[in-house]
Amino acid sequence: MELKIASWNVKLNGLSGKIKLGNAYCNEMRDLIRSFDIVGLVETRTTVQSNIKLPGYSHLSKHRRKRCKKGRPSGGLVLYFRKKLKDAISLVGGAHEDMMWIKVDGVTVGLNRDLYLGLVYIKPGKNKDIFHQLDRDIVQYSSLGDIMLLGDFNGRTGSSDDFIRNDSSKDVPLPPQYAEDSNIT
Repeated sequence: MELKIASWNVKLNGLSGKIKLGNAYCNEMRDLIRSFDIVGLVETRTTVQSNIKLPGYSHLSKHRRKRCKKGRPSGGLVLYFRKKLKDAISLVGGAHEDMMWIKVDGVTVGLNRDLYLGLVYIKPGKNKDIFHQLDRDIVQYSSLGDIMLLGDFNGRTGSSDDFIRNDSSKDVPLPPQYAEDSNIT
């Protein structure tokens, strides 16, 4: 089975209004979601009370407890998946409020290995704790199957390198297939 997977930051007015309203933009968004088997949405601004149901899809969601200064919800993660995939999808982790890990059972969907989806929203600014947790989770889940990261990492490098210089397994345990930097003499 071929899986079509997408990710989208839906910030603007939050997810609830975009799914329920009857305007052309909302219809377009629903149609876009329906063209995929699995869709990870970040910055959904949803709460436990939000009605985010979409016909033909099940969903897993995670909501921030803290609201922004304006009193509205902030952050939020929603993973939609076709109902036919319900037996293949399970929530396996998410120690951070802006991250969740989902296992897609490889046998059920015809993959060679299980697939671990990390749905992540990293708010702008200094967020070392989420990066440390993400590193630990990548090491853990990559030893169990294939991984795919979805979401918004708010990565801005400016004039800095967008890669790790002189990386090695001394700092973070790396999977065996990872090629460390080496010096050429």
